[in-house]
Amino acid sequence: MNYGFLKRLISFLAVIGIILTFYYFMDLKEEEKNSYPSETGQKVLLKVERSGGECSYGGCYSEIFIYQDGTYLYKEKTQQELKGSFSKEEIKKLEELISAEDFKKIKSKKFTGQCPVEYDGSELIYTFYQSNGESERIASCEFEVDKNSPLFKHVSELLNKIYLQLSSRI
Repeated sequence: MNYGFLKRLISFLAVIGIILTFYYFMDLKEEEKNSYPSETGQKVLLKVERSGGECSYGGCYSEIFIYQDGTYLYKEKTQQELKGSFSKEEIKKLEELISAEDFKKIKSKKFTGQCPVEYDGSELIYTFYQSNGESERIASCEFEVDKNSPLFKHVSELLNKIYLQLSSRI
């Protein structure tokens, strides 16, 4: 038996496997850019993940999707969902603030404190989807989020409306 041939064949197959794996994950990244269409087919403007802390079902985790058409979807680990909508003005403002934001500046300020998930608090992870197809991920335990910036102030107002509606259901 020619072991040299088998070694080359195994090496060749390993390289092919690595290449295919790379392209598979690159393709997933492309889909991830905006892979949460609304029921009306609208694309996501903002996804907010909240994780950490203790909920009755274990570790807390929720996601909020805000779409271009103004609708939103709140999803929780318990399969609880809430749907609603914002005004056209609120969405237009969100789109404008996302377009105008300097995400490099935000990412230049690293978070240096103790992440709230270490003491039963929550981390917020914001993913902003831009009109050019790019997305920016800002995690509150990775970067110092300026809650007084126009973008994060507006996002906070939108999230508070959702949380208010959620609390009225309880």
